[in-house]
Parts: sequence; C-alpha cells; structure tokens
Amino acid sequence: MKKTFFISLFILISGSIFAQELPFSQQYLFNLSLINPSIASRDNYLAIRFTDRHQWLGITDAPTQQSISVNNKFTGKMGGGVNFYNEIYGPIRNSGLQLSYFYDIKLGADRVGSKLSLGVCVAGFQKVLDETDLETLEPDNIITNTRESAFYPNAGLGAFYYNKFLSAGFSIANLIPSQAPIYSESEPAKIRTYFLYTDYTYSNEINTFAVIPSILLKVNENTRREVNVNTKVYFRNFLWLGVSYRDALETGVYKNQSVAGLIGLRLFDMVYLGYSYDIELSSFQSYNAASHEIMLGGNIYTKKQGMPRYF
Repeated sequence: MKKTFFISLFILISGSIFAQELPFSQQYLFNLSLINPSIASRDNYLAIRFTDRHQWLGITDAPTQQSISVNNKFTGKMGGGVNFYNEIYGPIRNSGLQLSYFYDIKLGADRVGSKLSLGVCVAGFQKVLDETDLETLEPDNIITNTRESAFYPNAGLGAFYYNKFLSAGFSIANLIPSQAPIYSESEPAKIRTYFLYTDYTYSNEINTFAVIPSILLKVNENTRREVNVNTKVYFRNFLWLGVSYRDALETGVYKNQSVAGLIGLRLFDMVYLGYSYDIELSSFQSYNAASHEIMLGGNIYTKKQGMPRYF
C-alpha cells in the first residue's frame, strides 16, 4: 500500500467515524442500542444481532466491520446488553466491547403507556496500527514498519422516552475524553459525541401496515454535525422496506453524503434478516461500488412478553 493512498483513505474514514469508537453506520436502524444504551428497554425480549458491513467496494483495503450485540430486559423495569465489534481498514484495526444497563420508569397511567428509560454503559477499546506490510515510494521516517497498539476505557449515558406512537432519546458517547496516541504523540483525545433520536409510528387499526419516520442528529464537541433522515414501512410484520439519507453538513472536497435502501424480513417468527445498499452522493462515488451490509438477528420471547407489533 502506498503512503499517499493510506493518508487519503484515513482522512475519508476519519470523517465517517466522527470521533467515536463504537461502530456506527448508516444502517444503525438494524440495532438502535448502538446509539443509546437505554433504547433496548422498548423491546420486551432477548434481542440478538449480528451485522457484517463492507464499505466502498472496489477500493483495496476499504473498511469492513462486524458487530455482535445481545440485549435483554431482565424484568419489567430493568435490563442490559453487550455489544462487541471489530473494524479493519487498511493497516488499522479497532475492536471494542461495551456493557450496558437500563432502568424503566413508568410515567403515569395514560392510554399510550408512556415510559422513561435511563441507561449507562462502560466500554473498553483497542486500536492497532500494523505498519509491517506498508510500502512507500521512497523512505519515510513516519513509517516505522512496526505494530503499535493502545487500549483505553470509556463510558456513555442515555435517556429514552417512549410510548405507543412516539419515542425520543438523548445520549452521550465518549463520556470520558481519553487519548491513545498510536499515529503521533500529538493525536487529539477522543471527544464527546451527542445523539438526539426520535421516531413516530403510524399504523392501521389491526397493525398489518405501519410507517415509521425517524431522525438522528449527531453533534460533537468540535461542533461537527451529522443528520440522518429515515423512513421504514412495515407490511404484516413480515417485511419492511426503508430508505435512509445521511448528510455530514460539511462543505468542500470531503463533503460526506449518502443514501441507502434497506429491506428486512421476519422468518420462522423469531429470525430476522436485513440488508442495506448505500451509495455516496459526493465525487467519491466514482471510485467505489457502494457499500453493503447484512444483518442476521433473533428475538427470543417469553409467554408473558408476546411478540411485538414490529421488528
């Protein structure tokens, strides 16, 4: 790999990572617990999700990402989960493990079942830079041809209000600013990122059809912003289709915009399969063949919980 390509790729990826270590892609709709540790409280079942994402197909050493998550509501009021992920792009590997806990508070006895959930998570991350296979056109002191790694902990908080129709959540990632310099001694510390999420459910009386629009806004302490606008349409709790638009609200050569189409199926009552296909809307589109992501999941229900209206 040549140094010029490595630097260009790193700059582009840095923009998409948005200063956080947990996995985040345009298809977070497959697993909302990745953006807020308290969102899983809305699901009264054991939810298991595996995702495999391949980004920027057609580019050598483009990012790939795998994640596994398990979330469960232990009682009627509290629960928790675990998220593990692994991401590789070029000579860089990021791995992380997050443990979360949430607690539900019932807000009165209204007809829509309003609740407020509070969540917290702790996490550990390892970043590895493997320069042993890097090649340059000419000698460069920056490339040491060694393998460097760093480990650091972090934490997050979240709050989530939800009822039968409406939900809204706020969360903070990278609650503890930390520094793990492996690229250079002056590498900036990880900074806090704030998430605002809301969705609304419109359905017919027998719940055979539903439309769920949603919006996610991300802002970090450097005032970098990103907005995701999404819509999902459910048919008979068997099939859902969706479209997602992401805009990093930036200008210039690295302006980051994309659009994705999503599809999900429920098989054998408890097995879920999802697929997404997204393309860049910037000039970078001409250099890659879009990105693909596959989700395989399972929901394990108890007799008391029953099957949810939508998956």
